[in-house]
Amino acid sequence: MTNPNEPHVAASPTVKPAPPAASPPRPPRRWGKRIAASIGSLVLLAVCLYYLIPWVKTALNTVSTDDAYVNGHV
Repeated sequence: MTNPNEPHVAASPTVKPAPPAASPPRPPRRWGKRIAASIGSLVLLAVCLYYLIPWVKTALNTVSTDDAYVNGHV
């Protein structure tokens, strides 16, 4: 039963929900910057190793002291 005090509401057709808003387009990936950074890092590593390895070899094979004392009989 319907209540006579309620206003009459006409049956509305089924309303489909609106499609979700399209997300903004993604900016293009910057592969060039990533590749350049990788190449730069490798070059920097190679230069550091080029100068560091001989220095380490010399440091490990050189004996030095600040207060050398030699005792000998002639």
